[in-house]
Amino acid sequence: MTMVDLGCGAKCAKLLILLINTIFLSIGVFLLAFGIFLVIDTKYLHHKYFIPLGGSAEQLVIAAGVILIVGLSIVFITFVGFYATVKEQAGCLTFYSFVLVLLLILQVAAVIIAGVFYDKIINGLEDQMLKMVKSEYGRPGSNYTMQFIDFLQSELHCCGVTKDGPLDWKGSHYAETSSLNVPDSCCTKSGGLIVNHGLCQSMAYKTAAQGRSKYIYTEGCDAKLDTQIKHYVGILIGVVIGAVIVQIVFIIFTCLLKSSISEGYENL
Repeated sequence: MTMVDLGCGAKCAKLLILLINTIFLSIGVFLLAFGIFLVIDTKYLHHKYFIPLGGSAEQLVIAAGVILIVGLSIVFITFVGFYATVKEQAGCLTFYSFVLVLLLILQVAAVIIAGVFYDKIINGLEDQMLKMVKSEYGRPGSNYTMQFIDFLQSELHCCGVTKDGPLDWKGSHYAETSSLNVPDSCCTKSGGLIVNHGLCQSMAYKTAAQGRSKYIYTEGCDAKLDTQIKHYVGILIGVVIGAVIVQIVFIIFTCLLKSSISEGYENL
């Protein structure tokens, strides 16, 4: 088929579409590779991350499948975009524009849904973490759960889950079966060393003890984690807004190129 003689604007739009398509293709290939990695290394990831968070092997397989489908979809769509742009196929560009608009709508809808269910997700996470603290931490075979809780408490400088802080450990399986009131990850550190292990343990449940916060983290991890999540959600929202703007401009350029191609064929 004879290709039309595009104007300067249409040629720039064509180059921009090819450039952004290349970026999208890279993302699609990355998701495919990550999805394949999840399938191959399911056992390790399941035990290290999904069990501590209350997930099942089936959920991990579903997650891997979703990532693979998304990666394949992106690769397919970008190939359609490459073909339509390079071959200057107006019909394919129309289909490509429709898919881009649909993806944009789904993306905005996903952000809205995540915002609506944010509190429910956070509350579910708090319930799961409290279950780990109360009944799972310290049991045989709970190494990954212990690593997860210790990591949170050490990195976020918190202890326990709720606003009660260290008191969440009172009556827990760990406190009842060990000589300690709280794990060492609850104790404050200086230079990588626990400030005072004895005072950390003895003050764990004494909320009115003077200077208690010098030796043990008194805030629950839920509030700290919520603050961290909100910080990254703010960054994510900025990224999403930027991505939406890029996508809108991308759709406009695609429509302009399609229009230029259609007019060119009409003038042949």
